[in-house]
Amino acid sequence: MAVVGRVLEFEADVTGLPAELAPLVSAATARDPAARPAAGDLLLRLLGEDARRDAGDPLARGGMVAGELRGQAGPDLGAIAEELYGELSEDERTAVPEVFLRLLDGDGLRPVEREELPEAEAVDSMLAVFVSAGVLASSGGAYELVAPGLVQAWPRLRDWLAGNREGLPVHRRLAEAAAEWDGHGRKPADLLQGTHLDRTLQWAATERKDLTLAARERDFLDAAAGQARRRTRRRGLLAAVLAVLLVAALGGLGAAEYLRREPARQRDEALARELALRAAGLRELEPALAGLLSVAAWRLAPALVETAGALYDAGSQHVTGMFVAPYVETGSVQALSTDGHVLASVTDGTARLWDVPTGRKLHELTGLGAGVRSVAVSLDGRLLAVLDDKGVRLWDTVTGGRLGGRFASRASGFGALEFDRTGRRLAVPYGSDGEQWWDVATRRPLTAPGGAILNGVSPDGRYGFVADGEDRSQVWDLGRRRRLDLPALPGTGTSVEARFSDGQALVVVEDVARHDKPRVHLYELPSGTADYEFEGANGQAADLVFDGRYMATWRPADLLVLRPRDSLVTALLLPVPDGVTQVRFDLAGKAVRLLNAAGGVSTVDVSTLFDPRLGDGLQRRRHAPGLRRRRPRPRAGRRERAGDAGVRAGREGGGEGRRARLRPRRPYRGRAAVQVRGAAAAGAARPRGRGPRR
Repeated sequence: MAVVGRVLEFEADVTGLPAELAPLVSAATARDPAARPAAGDLLLRLLGEDARRDAGDPLARGGMVAGELRGQAGPDLGAIAEELYGELSEDERTAVPEVFLRLLDGDGLRPVEREELPEAEAVDSMLAVFVSAGVLASSGGAYELVAPGLVQAWPRLRDWLAGNREGLPVHRRLAEAAAEWDGHGRKPADLLQGTHLDRTLQWAATERKDLTLAARERDFLDAAAGQARRRTRRRGLLAAVLAVLLVAALGGLGAAEYLRREPARQRDEALARELALRAAGLRELEPALAGLLSVAAWRLAPALVETAGALYDAGSQHVTGMFVAPYVETGSVQALSTDGHVLASVTDGTARLWDVPTGRKLHELTGLGAGVRSVAVSLDGRLLAVLDDKGVRLWDTVTGGRLGGRFASRASGFGALEFDRTGRRLAVPYGSDGEQWWDVATRRPLTAPGGAILNGVSPDGRYGFVADGEDRSQVWDLGRRRRLDLPALPGTGTSVEARFSDGQALVVVEDVARHDKPRVHLYELPSGTADYEFEGANGQAADLVFDGRYMATWRPADLLVLRPRDSLVTALLLPVPDGVTQVRFDLAGKAVRLLNAAGGVSTVDVSTLFDPRLGDGLQRRRHAPGLRRRRPRPRAGRRERAGDAGVRAGREGGGEGRRARLRPRRPYRGRAAVQVRGAAAAGAARPRGRGPRR
């Protein structure tokens, strides 16, 4: 309440106010609102009017006052400026836009000092003309426009302004920066740089129209451009120095890395050479390990010739596996089953059977006795045939017991026992008399219908081969008990090897008398025709393999040649190492297995033979060059003798014989082979039957 009372009782203190204002303030702050003057009366009193309102209109009274002040209108500023411009000289006219544009700051005005203007006499005389006419005003060495309306009143100035509107801000920034730079002692830090400098230089060089640069502005731009060039050079020099330092550092790092890697490279190359050398030594014994070592050697040092050669050798090697039977000694005897899956090895009267693909031991039999000369194992591995000095015995590999007594007591150790694919028949060697086939169940030799002992039997038991008939070899149809009339069969007393396929074909290797190379004959049994004959090589064995689809010829230390039976075009060549004693063909595994005297079995992949694309290519080449395909001869007429047929075949068959002529190899006797020599060469008689006379 005390505060409210003070406010209500407040009276303004007008001491010190002019006499004209003191009563107005006292009246405006009177306690009684009704005694306070109106706002309009208060304003009129401040303007010098009487405080009392008269009855007249204020607007009318204002118009009367304004009328008393009106006089005669003067000339227009634009017209004055244009008239003055017309009276100037040419040099002075050139300086007019320079001066007036500097006096404008956008839509406003700005004073300009004389030192900011170009230093020319025409500029001074022009300034004097416009100052004397009242268009420009001069104060303290600075000039400015008298009235801002001149911009709109003078059309020429408007045109100058429109033509330089974009460059005026750039020039204004240049002028201010130059003034600041000059005023602060022209320090390099006050110079333009970067984008502002680039824009200013561009305007000064190409976009400037009615403005010229003053001396201070030119010095400023020259200093800024020089500083920019020096900075660019310094940056370039610094970049070059850094580049040199970087190159030196990288060179040092490279040298350090080289010094670090060089011992490692030398170590890797030495290790790679050692691995390649070991791979070469293991190529025949452990081909899988040799391949891995070859790849490892190449990965360690791809640039070495040794590692590249080892890798190529591994890629071109057909041997995919090697199994060496344990417990093999000098007097050991080994044999493979007909497909090469089971290996039988006899050492010191103990027989051991091994699974070749896995290397697992299947069975072990004891009590075979001493003097074992040859063994044979059946396809399923259940039967083991053993040949010693007293004959042949059979053993059950599962039970380990002997099956029956001895048979074939006159058998010779020069040759090999052989089971056929069924295991029901056994080929027993008789030295120079060749091989004779026995029935395993009856222990009796197999004979032809005429009583002659069979020297070869087809796997299905349908056909039989007699090496020595009355005048030549004979082929019998055992089921029908009749002899087949095949052309050009070898004559009696000729060394012969004969092998059958499954009742479809017969291949005969004939050692022709007075001829340096044997002859190979291929017969089709159902039709009774001789399809092909060609010249082979000494000691060469032949067989019909892979279900009769291919004919194989080989001998140790030479090549194994596989040809399709229907065309005999060479399909595959495989090296046969020296010391190979048996060759087996695995149709299911698409492989060939080679047994050597040391008990090692190498597995060779021949899956390419079963590629359909290979078959298509061989079909396009129906017959191999140099092969002679025989035509069926008439059954009536004189039969030519074996010697004449051999001489004629030797003259006509040339190409394949030349292909088979390789380096000499020792003779080889394989599965189901029959070798018969003449009685004179044998030096002893042999038991044989006589077939019926034709």
